[in-house]
Amino acid sequence: MTKRNTLLFIELLVLLALPLLNLNLLYVALVLVISLTTRFLARETFSDYGFFRPKARAVLVAVGAGLLLGLAANLFLDPLLARLTGQEVDLGGYEKVKGSLAGFIGLLGLGWVVGGLFEEYFFRGYLFNRIRGFVRNEKVFRFAAIGITSAVFALAHGYQGITGVIGTFIFSIIMGGLFFSFRKNAWCMVLVHGCFDTVGITMLYLGLG
Repeated sequence: MTKRNTLLFIELLVLLALPLLNLNLLYVALVLVISLTTRFLARETFSDYGFFRPKARAVLVAVGAGLLLGLAANLFLDPLLARLTGQEVDLGGYEKVKGSLAGFIGLLGLGWVVGGLFEEYFFRGYLFNRIRGFVRNEKVFRFAAIGITSAVFALAHGYQGITGVIGTFIFSIIMGGLFFSFRKNAWCMVLVHGCFDTVGITMLYLGLG
């Protein structure tokens, strides 16, 4: 392994650990500083992480997929997992959103910026790109990238309890598969994730979540 690859591997390990440290928005800032610095030094572009213009049809499919996934998760998957585990998804930190228009708008904005844009840039875009640099076989790469990032993504949502962790893991597995279905277009994944969160936040605001 060359010196460059060694440094990139260390960077990958650090980035995979950051979401597990409960640093909240500090983790977001650290990820952006580290990844954008490496991007500059490696002379990479955002298109290397999947941020290139999607086709109109893909945009429509992404929006539809996000809305359908959101409804399926909130109406079917979460209740099913709650029965199996005996615990509801812990959303206690978002209780103030119920019936609050200001809280709804604020959380919706946060959901699109952090949940949609940042998490897709980081988990599906940047981390997939980094893992690809160490796994040449395409099938092994897809399995490793989806599995590793989904485990980290799920554990990072530990504040939601065991039911939330399992649901998040399933969601991330699906998102990983969709990333390849959308020909590795990260913008499509931002739309899927953002619409998914919009459904959940709207239901929470209406007292249905």
